[in-house]
Amino acid sequence: MERALLPVAAVIVILLAWIAYSYLGLSNARQGASQPPCYFNGSYYIEVPMAIEGNVSVSVSANFTSPGIIVSQGLGNNSHAEWYLGRGGEINNELGFGVFSEAKGPDNTTQGWRFAKANITDGRWYNIVGVYNSSAVDLYINGELVSSASAPYPPINGSRVMMVGRRTSEFYVNGIPSFEYFTGSIKGLEIFNKALNASEVRSLVWGIVPARPVFSMCQ
Repeated sequence: MERALLPVAAVIVILLAWIAYSYLGLSNARQGASQPPCYFNGSYYIEVPMAIEGNVSVSVSANFTSPGIIVSQGLGNNSHAEWYLGRGGEINNELGFGVFSEAKGPDNTTQGWRFAKANITDGRWYNIVGVYNSSAVDLYINGELVSSASAPYPPINGSRVMMVGRRTSEFYVNGIPSFEYFTGSIKGLEIFNKALNASEVRSLVWGIVPARPVFSMCQ
């Protein structure tokens, strides 16, 4: 009987760990005690003088105090954004990862923004990954694909900067221009110049980096 109980106990432990990870957004590496999270107070940002062409993946653990943009890439300071990850803007209070294209579709209209998006709750930690793979944008939360949207048209080119803590371009909220500064905490921000697959995203949640990021902070 004792031999039979051991596997059952192990399964129970695994299930409890999975519930904690799925419901609370816990991660053995992203929210560990080794380094405190980076806090953004809604009034400052970090400008990174680099940009990624083509496919991109953004991974971060985040705790939102209110809607705001975690990271964006664009043509320059106060220039149009190519992509961003966060809440607000064109998707109101939803969490989203989106890319912008100036290409014309079959009906000769500008394609604009394409978002993968979902609802989350303020004050809770989430492992978030946004992926663009030249044909679609995907949004993962706690390792699970929660939203996907077709994005068959190329995003705008000529991007020169990334900004952590706000979007590169203003967005009008109730008629008032705003950069939608991020308020909250982040940990383990990593940006890759490739489209991560579902298996690679799941490994990121558990602290296993499947590729070398081109930019990282708040580790």
